[in-house]
Amino acid sequence: MNKQLKNFGFGIQSKQAFALGLAAIIGLASVQPSAIAAPPQAKKPQVRAQQLSQQARNQQSRAQQSTRPGMMRIRGFNREFTPEQYKKLSQVQPLDRDDILLVMPNAKAEKDEISDAFEQAHGEVVAEFGEGEMKILVVKTEHGKALQTQQKLVADGHFSAVDFNKREAADWVQPIYKEPKLADSWHLYRMHCPEVFGGLFVDPRLKELIAVLDSGLQGSEVSKVGMGADCTGIYRYLALKLAVKLMIGDSVDDNASKVEQWGNLVSYMTYCLDDQNGHGTWVSSSAAGGDNGVASLGINPRTAVYPIRIANGPPGTIYTDELSEVVAMMICCQSNIRIVNISYGGVPDPSKKVLQAIMRYYHDKKNGLIFTSAGNKGKNLTYPQASYLEVVSAMEKTDKGLKLADKSVNGVFDSNYGNCVTFTAPGSVINCCGADGKPAVVYGTSFASPIAAGIASLIWGQNRGLKNTDVERIMIQSCENTTAGRNSKFGYGMPDAKKAMQIMGVPTND
Repeated sequence: MNKQLKNFGFGIQSKQAFALGLAAIIGLASVQPSAIAAPPQAKKPQVRAQQLSQQARNQQSRAQQSTRPGMMRIRGFNREFTPEQYKKLSQVQPLDRDDILLVMPNAKAEKDEISDAFEQAHGEVVAEFGEGEMKILVVKTEHGKALQTQQKLVADGHFSAVDFNKREAADWVQPIYKEPKLADSWHLYRMHCPEVFGGLFVDPRLKELIAVLDSGLQGSEVSKVGMGADCTGIYRYLALKLAVKLMIGDSVDDNASKVEQWGNLVSYMTYCLDDQNGHGTWVSSSAAGGDNGVASLGINPRTAVYPIRIANGPPGTIYTDELSEVVAMMICCQSNIRIVNISYGGVPDPSKKVLQAIMRYYHDKKNGLIFTSAGNKGKNLTYPQASYLEVVSAMEKTDKGLKLADKSVNGVFDSNYGNCVTFTAPGSVINCCGADGKPAVVYGTSFASPIAAGIASLIWGQNRGLKNTDVERIMIQSCENTTAGRNSKFGYGMPDAKKAMQIMGVPTND
């Protein structure tokens, strides 16, 4: 497993050593070293958590030691600090996310012109990553003056994008807890998954991982590679960076400039070992849930998930923002993971120009596929079609034919639809497993999206030499639809696992 993780860009030992000091001090995330695979089912979750916590404390103590007596080191900074400095830094509060702008300079803008613009607008660059047309600046404004700063920078004319760090509420519905059975998992049979489970992935190295950008992942029913990453703590890191700059009296440069390098830095500094909300685990289970004897299988039970937290908190209080989403996409860009699922709040807002730019970069330059849920409001979406997004609507439980998810039928939600929809997939009465290990029946486009992503992982898992456009083509060719071509309710239709394998010449069980 370690060799496999190394191939995917996640060096476990180096990641643990790098992360513990900084994460512990600034509170980016829990600092527990991860179990590389799922924890043994025989151990109770609370016992496992206690073991991880004790290991974290032991390694945290070692990670904070300096090479010089009396000095302390913070991972991520090439400096040592006195105990007094160390204490002050440990008390640093995170930046206010509402005082943050995401800015992309014009490619031809000179450095002095950019600096003058920020000085006039009273904005301070606190992080910088990317290069050329993908150069992204994180700008801190004076408290409560983000609007004024944004207006000044837009009027300046040297920037292609100046985004507010928009908050986004979750768009999902609560599950129903009951005892589902595999035979009740209609969506597996509807997409002919059992016919392909038998002969796939003879070589475990052919697994195509799925990055799930959500609230986390917890439990043993989903295989997890690495320790994940937590983007919700980025505001503490930025605040610490500014505090060090003021304390030392000179600039503190990021140890990375490219998008991939910055994403690597964040993924090394943080962990994602739990799921307070539960949604991320339901989503992951829908795509990649294994046979734990409790709940349904996922669409591809032999793949694994790399969890990236973009929102944290109990149900009803959870939000994400553009910076967290952008940082999450940076992490995906630096890895060899080529499938991303975002089932958080519906189709990414086109007005988030920086987020849209990095998503396009991931698709066009990194050979990735991004699956996103259409949303649960029953709206006709007017967003333009984006070649770099696979937008998935939800279909109602049916034995044959396609029907858009309808609240009058399921009693829970209506699926969004529109010309931006690429595929449809089952999203009503979906059996999965939760963070507490209990089975649940879930509803929403949040689960249609990872189900479609699971089909992509089946395809890529059989031929990792395929391009992202090849995988999309095979999915389209396998689709069942109500019309020829593409329509506003179902896009190209519902991908079929068995047909996709037959298109590739992979044997299936009839």
